[in-house]
Amino acid sequence: MLNRRQFALSLLAGTVLIKGSLVLFRNFVTYPKDVKLAETILAAFPDSIYLAKVGHAILKKGNMKANIPDVVAQLAGNWDNPHLLTTSQIADRLRKQIDEDFAKSKLCIVEEWHLAVTEARICLLAALMEQHVY
Repeated sequence: MLNRRQFALSLLAGTVLIKGSLVLFRNFVTYPKDVKLAETILAAFPDSIYLAKVGHAILKKGNMKANIPDVVAQLAGNWDNPHLLTTSQIADRLRKQIDEDFAKSKLCIVEEWHLAVTEARICLLAALMEQHVY
């Protein structure tokens, strides 16, 4: 027979187990969609190996969000149905965002290079995909 303390501890352990399972389930459901969109975004830029190198420098600075869902949301957050866009449509939208970043002086400096914030996020995404950081 369980006393009150043992019952409370078992209830707490069960709650933690259930919440942990929900987090794992949420990650399983959400991340593949983000990863697919990330792959489509990077397919628009054939030099993703070089982008990833710049992305690793950004990761070392540590001043941008560093997981795939957040970076994808920052890049495609205001697009309608981004998962339905083709690679060329995504490339066009990102190039437009990059031009707007430069026009509005939304820049960051990475190893003495002045990059549009959108460019920096694309590089960061390439590095995260290379490292599989979800």
